[in-house]
Amino acid sequence: SPSLSRTPTEAPSRLPSPTPYIGAPEGYSLQFSDEFEGDQIDGSVWGFETGPWPYNKELECYTRENAWLEDGALVIEARVETLQNRAYTSARLKTQDKLGFTYGYLEIRAALPTARGTWSAIWLLPSDLRYGGYLHSGEIDIAERVGYDAKLVHSTIHTYANNSVKDNAITASTRLTRKDDGFHIYAMLWTEDDLSIFVDGVRALDYPRPKDATSSTWPFDVPFHIILNLAVGGSWGGAKGIDDEAFPQRMYVDYVRYYQLTDSSAE
Repeated sequence: SPSLSRTPTEAPSRLPSPTPYIGAPEGYSLQFSDEFEGDQIDGSVWGFETGPWPYNKELECYTRENAWLEDGALVIEARVETLQNRAYTSARLKTQDKLGFTYGYLEIRAALPTARGTWSAIWLLPSDLRYGGYLHSGEIDIAERVGYDAKLVHSTIHTYANNSVKDNAITASTRLTRKDDGFHIYAMLWTEDDLSIFVDGVRALDYPRPKDATSSTWPFDVPFHIILNLAVGGSWGGAKGIDDEAFPQRMYVDYVRYYQLTDSSAE
């Protein structure tokens, strides 16, 4: 099908949200930040997945060209265009093998799209797979949004005991308005005993380390890395079809900031 060369809607304002800004907890100091200033994505921090994505029945082909810096933000753009037998392109960035951490406070200010067929995500996977492959070592989804049900942003923690495959993942959702494509602050506070996810400073999900925890219930004591991506279609994102007329669609990331307890040693 031919490319739809529409201009994306105007970027959402990066002015402060009406919600109060909470910031890092007391005792935490900034260890790393990417404010996405300048003219190119920092290759020492971010790598790219490329090619047709083989999982979740997604329909996009990931490229490096679908992500760039613009006006102090990272832009990830999903387009209707044919590449490698896929009808859509987008981008998926990750800090794997470049930046990983165990424990701390992670804060990401981002604007997630609302068009039907989009599936945006801010999440983490383990860099150390000592507990085994997929799900054995856990997954942390700080924010996921599917366009057909855009009034909700979902936060989910997966362990081998509790995950989406078994349909018993530890999950919660935060209500936005359906057309809300503005910036929100998505954050995670991760300690030896607790994992909490916040949206605009309000705790959305809390998972305390279980008593007598094993790696199947608490694999969260090894380094994880960050993933930012915008998928098209898929088992969840495409459940109500795709509105091709709404594309291109953009996910914006204003900044990524990682803080650590001041008296703790770096990972």
